Amino acid sequence: MKQSQVKRILKKYEMPMSVEGEEVPGHWEGPVWVGPVPGDDIEFRGSFHPVNNDDLKFAEGGTFTVNDRKILTTQEIANGKVVTIKDDKYRVMQQKPHNLYAGFFVYYVRRVDNEAK
Repeated sequence: MKQSQVKRILKKYEMPMSVEGEEVPGHWEGPVWVGPVPGDDIEFRGSFHPVNNDDLKFAEGGTFTVNDRKILTTQEIANGKVVTIKDDKYRVMQQKPHNLYAGFFVYYVRRVDNEAK
């Protein structure tokens, strides 16, 4: 995909998203244990798309499902992080390294079951 095509897609279909912030681990302050503190979510914008046949063809291990999606964004996100898009949560499973030559990232994400809802 050419960089100009991606810029048009990002501009046309981008929406607000957030990724979980870094958690501050628990620690001792003298004799008192201070529990872990969740980090603030980081807001960013990106476009959200279903996984297509070309993605399935090149998938490592062929493990994509109908619930998997891809995100195009300029925000760097670590594998395993949870991204929130409109009240739905998705875990980053894999990154396609377009950032090396095109200035954007493609992430494959899997929906996280919201059992607590």
